[in-house]
This record gives sequence, C-alpha cells and structure tokens, in this order.
Amino acid sequence: MIAAPLIVSSRAFAFTAADEELSAAFRRHFEFSAGFREKFKSGTYRVPKGSSDADLVDGALNALQERLASLPEPTLAVIHHIDRKGHLRAWLVSEQGIEAGHATSDPYTDLSFLRSALRVDSRMQTRAPRDRNGTPIVLPSSDEGAVEFGADAALARAAQQLLGDEILRVLADFSGRLIVLPVADTGTAPYAALPLGNGSRLVDKIATLIVPDIETLIDPGRTFSMDDLDTSDPLVFGNPDLSYDPDYIFVDLPGAEQEARAVGELIGARASGLRIGPRASLDAFLKRAGRPGGPELIHIASHAISNSVNPMDGSFVGLSRGRLTGQILRGDRFAFWAVRHPIVLLSGCQTALGKVFAGGTYGLSRAFYAAGAAQVLSSLWNVGDEATSLLMTETADKLYFGYPAEFALQRAQKKAFGAFGNDYAAWASFNAYGFPGSKRGFRA
Repeated sequence: MIAAPLIVSSRAFAFTAADEELSAAFRRHFEFSAGFREKFKSGTYRVPKGSSDADLVDGALNALQERLASLPEPTLAVIHHIDRKGHLRAWLVSEQGIEAGHATSDPYTDLSFLRSALRVDSRMQTRAPRDRNGTPIVLPSSDEGAVEFGADAALARAAQQLLGDEILRVLADFSGRLIVLPVADTGTAPYAALPLGNGSRLVDKIATLIVPDIETLIDPGRTFSMDDLDTSDPLVFGNPDLSYDPDYIFVDLPGAEQEARAVGELIGARASGLRIGPRASLDAFLKRAGRPGGPELIHIASHAISNSVNPMDGSFVGLSRGRLTGQILRGDRFAFWAVRHPIVLLSGCQTALGKVFAGGTYGLSRAFYAAGAAQVLSSLWNVGDEATSLLMTETADKLYFGYPAEFALQRAQKKAFGAFGNDYAAWASFNAYGFPGSKRGFRA
C-alpha cells in the first residue's frame, strides 16, 4: 500500500446517539481498508486488531472536514455505508460538517438494473474474447434478460439510491469535486451521468473521484500535485499482439492503435515510449514502468479481462506475450511507485470491475493504486472505439496541461456528451480512482 501516514486530528469529534450510524460507517471503513491491505499483500482478507480503534473513529469526521478545507478546489465528500438492515446510507460532508443525508427505504442490492438499462454488454459482443474452443466469454456484468427501465429512468433510480433527494439538492447548487467513499458496487456507478433533478447532470459542474479507502479520504498526505508530474517521457501502449494468449482469442483493435498514436502525439511520447502491436509487450512495460525514473504518465489501450472470482490475479490487461496482473504489480520492482505515484489510463473493457466485497470493488484499479499509482482512470463496462478514443485523447491532453485527473476526465466527458448525447454508455463509461489531485492556480 502507498506509504503515506494516516493523520487524524487531535480535536476528536464526539458522536451523539443520532450519529451512531455514521460512527458505524467510519468503523467499518477502517476495517475494510485494513482488510484490503492484508489481502493485497497476502491474498487473505483479514482485519488486524486495532484497525478501527475508538480514537480513529471518533476523530474521523473532524479529520475529514479539515481535509476538505485543505484542498484548493471546492470539494464535497459522500460516505456510503450499508447498515445492519441492509439499507444503503449516504452522508454528504463539507468542510463545515454534514450537509445532507440519505437512506434507502429498502435493502440495497446492486446496480445490475442500470447496466441492463444501458445495454453495456450486448452491444459490444463483437469485441468480446472467446476461449480457445471458440466459445464467447460470459462477462461478469452481462445484461442478459429483461430490461426493466429505460436509460433515463434507470439513471434517476440510481441517483436516488446512491444519493437521495437531500444530497442531490445540495449538489445541484455546487461546482467543484465530489469524492465518493464506496461500499459494495457503489464505486462502479457512472456518476457523471446521474441526473441532479434540475435538468442537469453531475458532469455539468462536478468532477467525481472514487477513493479506495477511508485513509485516502481523510489523510492530507494523500493528495497528488500535478505540479510534481513529469510528462516528458510518457509510456503509451496500443493494440498489443494478444495472439499468444493461452486461454483467449482476442479480436484485433485498430481503434486502440489509432487512439494510442493520437495520445502519443498529443503528449509527446518518444519512439521508445510509444509501443504498438508486438512492441507493446509485458517485458517492455516492466522494463520501462518498473524502474526508478520511469514514466509518470502511462496509457494502455488494449483488451482487458475482469475476473469476479479471482479479481486480483485473474483480472488482467492484455499485453504482447504476457498479462499485466495484480500479482505482477505486487512485485518489488514497483516499490518506488509509492514515492513517484504515476497516473495510469486503462483504456480497455471493465478495468474498474472485479469482485464486489462489502467494502467495495477489488480488481485492477485497486491493484494499480495499491502498487503506488496516484490516480487510475478505468472503465465501468465494455467500451467502444469511437467514444473511448475521444474520452482518452481529451483526458490525456488535459493531463498534459496540468489538469488533475478527475477534472481532466470531467472535461473530456462533457465534450463526449456533446458528441454522443443520451448514449450514456458511450460517454459516461470511465471513473477516476485514487488520490484527489491538485495544481497551483487551477480553477475547477
């Protein structure tokens, strides 16, 4: 895990009886965080004793307020929690304290209804991998079966479940960044497309960032400054040759090659840093990204597999003659990422997915973050060439000019919204994950 100390204010916030659920939420999030750290290191989810000590829990809200006040961009945070009755609860917090709250009337299940309504898988089956016998792979978020809602109705329902009326009313008058501390699959929602109830959507004025754990939410040491990012030697991979994969048959991705070339040209990738086809190999990635002084901006346009059974080592990004997995990212060669913190754009299908635990989704995004990446941009479902190319080139361009990743993605999504309109599965298909980003002089 990234080696940044957890700092909790000594001015502890005293919870009242009415705050019992929020106290329980903080306690569980500290436990989730400790458990996932253990799982990344050892493969076993285990919550060490003392991971949710009373002083940590009691000081969490105060620490969060101070954290939000310290960020140069206007920022609000949503904390999700599933209570003992299974209801999803949400609190919207500002530097002044709790602004609004929400609880679902029924136990929370998941967001499968939303993926169904957006038909995010069925329209991409031509790009789906097949096993070596030619059988199409059934993907974890398959939307087979009856569609209960239209896209707009499903997004409105998701907004009500995840945020609720009170929080939506506050967000309708807000402009800046929204940080989400998720549970279960709430971190895989297309927040950019959620309606605010006033005719607008979050993307119009708000950049959304998913944080993997409570430490990233409240620790002031876990902020990434774009002023420290060196974009002079980026690494860009496009359309690797995956014909050697032992288990899957992948279709060629000429769109991914075009995207990589366009991104490489925008951000000035040298010949050694722009690798297409067979040159976009696992060995080349390890040699370039796995060494001190390596690239601090990494873009990979390729096939990816999300494994909901073995999410860290079974999920992978396909590279020529190899797979980039969580097991590889756990290696000692990436230890210096904890100091350098690269930004990683994973332009492939389902790179934000994995196995859903009570504490959130465990997969490739968390693997890159746990290895030391500051921010990871990853996809919520199967994505197509045209919209993804627009999103990634616009995001890379904004990153090159110093936009924090979540704001770079927001600007790209707004442009893609102009091009694709109500095709939400096209333009709202990526989330930003990791540290809050900042830059001197940047205005949200």
